[in-house]
Amino acid sequence: MYGNIMGIVILPDSIGELKHLRYLDLSINEEMKVLPDAITKLHHLQTLLLNHCNSLEKLPRDIQRLISLEYLKIDGCHALTYLPKRLGELTSLQRLDKFIVNSVEESFSTAAMLNELRDVNDLGNSLTIEHLEKWWSASSSERVDSEKDESLLNNLEPHLNLKGLKVFDYEGARFSRWLSSLTNLVELEICQFYNCQHLPPLDHLSSLKSLSLKYSNVLEHLPPLDHLSSLESLDLLGLDVLEYVADSFPLPCSTSREPFFPLKKLWIWCCPNLKGWWKTENENQGSIAELLCFPFLSDISINECPNLTFMPLFPSLDQDLTLSDTTIRPLEQTLKMKMTEASMTSEEASSSGSTCHSYSSTTLPLSNLKRLTLFKIKDLEALPEEFLQNLASLTFLELKDCPKLESLLSQKMSCLTSLQELWVENCPNLRALPDWILNLTSLRRLEIKECLELQSIPKGTPQLSSLEELYIYRCYNLRALPDWILNLTSLKTVEIGKCFELQYMPGGTHQLTSLNKLSVGNCPNLRALPDWILNLTSLKSLQIWDLGLQSMPEGTPRLTSLNELSSMPEGTPRLTSLEDLYVFYHKLKALPNWILNLTSLKDLQICECLQSPYLQEGTQSLTSLERLVVDYCPNLKELNVQNCLNLKDLLNRIHEEMTSLKTLKICKCPELQDWPEQMDRFTCSLQVLSISECPQLSERCEKERGILWPRIARIPSIIIDGRQIQ
Repeated sequence: MYGNIMGIVILPDSIGELKHLRYLDLSINEEMKVLPDAITKLHHLQTLLLNHCNSLEKLPRDIQRLISLEYLKIDGCHALTYLPKRLGELTSLQRLDKFIVNSVEESFSTAAMLNELRDVNDLGNSLTIEHLEKWWSASSSERVDSEKDESLLNNLEPHLNLKGLKVFDYEGARFSRWLSSLTNLVELEICQFYNCQHLPPLDHLSSLKSLSLKYSNVLEHLPPLDHLSSLESLDLLGLDVLEYVADSFPLPCSTSREPFFPLKKLWIWCCPNLKGWWKTENENQGSIAELLCFPFLSDISINECPNLTFMPLFPSLDQDLTLSDTTIRPLEQTLKMKMTEASMTSEEASSSGSTCHSYSSTTLPLSNLKRLTLFKIKDLEALPEEFLQNLASLTFLELKDCPKLESLLSQKMSCLTSLQELWVENCPNLRALPDWILNLTSLRRLEIKECLELQSIPKGTPQLSSLEELYIYRCYNLRALPDWILNLTSLKTVEIGKCFELQYMPGGTHQLTSLNKLSVGNCPNLRALPDWILNLTSLKSLQIWDLGLQSMPEGTPRLTSLNELSSMPEGTPRLTSLEDLYVFYHKLKALPNWILNLTSLKDLQICECLQSPYLQEGTQSLTSLERLVVDYCPNLKELNVQNCLNLKDLLNRIHEEMTSLKTLKICKCPELQDWPEQMDRFTCSLQVLSISECPQLSERCEKERGILWPRIARIPSIIIDGRQIQ
């Protein structure tokens, strides 16, 4: 038995000498174009795997000689345009994942015909027939038309035990009638059937669990779906002219089994003309109690169906509800069931003819829902008082692109005790966030973006004991951050960006013991930073850029685009966890000595410092430093790198204009061994190079012998471990 053999371009003929070989895996040999004919001598070969041999153009001509072959896998062989003739003589073949219809005229005499599949009856669980549309064009120059597609599909009538069927790019006007007889079919997908105006009845597909109908601009009616008793998943996508899912409203039934009884997943996307689920004379017909229900539905996603106004209700939904570019009405109707169906006894429901009898009146609608997304809901102006009050299980709520939404004032939303994530984005008329946000004890992530009119965040005593992430972006009129932020002991990430009117960040004593990332940028009216920034003992990343700062706390470690600053104040910051430090100062003349106390610092970058900053005591205390970058500091004259025990990457990015550097000293950096090519740009101006206690680098820089010597030989003075070698 062979394992997977990779890196092959040409498989040698000697492969045919392995006469007892039973298993051969040549997968992922992307440059191999052909298999040698000698491979057909392997009469005992049972498994041949050729997955993702992207360049493979053909299989051996006499493949029928592989008389023991049981499994042939060619998935991902994109250059393979046909299978060899006499494939049907492989009587032992039990699994073939793909049959490729030939359309290359010069290969017509050597390619397997579709009818050879008759002779290999047992091909396992799955078969893909690829390029079926080329069947007619291989023997005729005529364009494949609707009638030929219909004839071809009719002749492909599968076995009645077929479990799954997927048809793509079907150009026929009608679908084959044999579809109605596949009573064992479990999965059906028909995609891109742009000429097909009618589908055959599906009533007898009692085993069907998944139905997907995608992309048709002529399908006006669906076959009746109400009594697909096993259907669990229904996808309707890109049905441009479909107006109704069902032609008529179902009559009240006397049995306990209602339409779509087991349905768990419903996705309706890009059906612009869909008006409702059923066609009636009056689209507003019936009270809520008379509407159908999906009793076991877990996941609904309705997207780009702007005219959909009525559908079966979904009170038992327990996973995801996504409404995008559609109306809010089905959700409102479902929530209002509490005033009707939930208060009805089973006898009252029966006497009223309600078709929603499978819904438990003891459970409030949507009380088990986990995730709710409302996106591009143009008729949503406010969350009504009864809105969301039952959603005790909700963990995720997103409101996005709702242009009329002005208020989240419903006090009853404080019942969202399980909410972990709240996202509000691009609601341009939302002026305030409600006070109940402060009571979300399970909230872990709060994200507010592009709420242009938002001016304030609620004040008070928060109970946000679980909040870990806070993001506020593009809230142009927000003026202040609330003081309660300082009390969030679980907070790990704070990012504030493009809040142009922001003037205030709270000061004083903080409890931000878990904060490891703070980013504040593009806030031109923010004039000062609070002192507590220097005391964030868990901080690993601090990003501050494009602010209107007039003063700073002493020792802010990452300051970007503050072009008017010429010094970084000294102090004793307790940033013991900081790992990355980026300094971008156009007028900076000196780096503060507190940098030497950053014992966890791994990455130090000093960029665009035009005034040649210096660090008075060198880098000897930065024992964790692994990477040092000096980029575009054109006036830098001396650089001293000392005692960086883990430093492996020195000056990996050196700007070509940093030609003022005259002296480079490197000491006690035992892991450093290379001289990046970028440094060759300024060796012509470098006057002194001193290397000491760097055994790997010293050896590679030895005069005449070291591998790096040709690149440093032009430096006038070179000192290695106290020896003047040049």
